[in-house]
Amino acid sequence: MNKPRLGFILSMTFLYLTACSNNDSLTNPTISPNHSIDSTAPTSDITSGYLKYESNDGWSIQYPKLWDQLSDTTLSETSTGKYLSIRKFDIPEDGTEEWVNSEIERTLSFEEASNILLEDVTKETIEGASLYRYSIQSTYQKDSITVFKNAVYVYDHHIYKLHAAVPPLSNEEFEQMITSFTIKEK
Repeated sequence: MNKPRLGFILSMTFLYLTACSNNDSLTNPTISPNHSIDSTAPTSDITSGYLKYESNDGWSIQYPKLWDQLSDTTLSETSTGKYLSIRKFDIPEDGTEEWVNSEIERTLSFEEASNILLEDVTKETIEGASLYRYSIQSTYQKDSITVFKNAVYVYDHHIYKLHAAVPPLSNEEFEQMITSFTIKEK
């Protein structure tokens, strides 16, 4: 991957995460620029290619073994720029659908790139949780197109938003991780 494209993806991700953190109605987790492996959240071996990360916030997910920076807000592989952002929000009074729509509108309004809704919102129910999915295509330059994949789980008065850039992450890696995402019963 060329350096300008990786830089664009990282800057768009930072802009996205910064915009999320500026919304007063949302739970506001802290994101540091240099994540390290969180020793308080155990990992365990699941399959030959994946490990399980268990957050301090009650969710768990499988991630590729080679990923080297883990926290309750981001899992990533620093050498490739692959990442999965995981954010927890309280469900606002307006409801989940309005929240999802406002997230899409906010992202589409970013002026750093040309953004379009690539995949409309879909909704399904999985083991008592609602799952909303949508994708936004972002074009920075003619040859620099990135798809921002989003999976939004709604469970027990909370929204868990999983977000990644494809590329560098592949669709298969994104699907593997979001289908392994689980939330512990309280």
